[in-house]
Amino acid sequence: MSDKNQIIARASLIEQLVSKRYFEDIGKQLTELEM
Repeated sequence: MSDKNQIIARASLIEQLVSKRYFEDIGKQLTELEM
């Protein structure tokens, strides 16, 4: 359950970053997700 919430929170954060066009930060988030 906590993993699902973490993924949802991460997706929400990525969505905010996309809207601000912080592409470097998006890359960092995706890298952390893969770990």
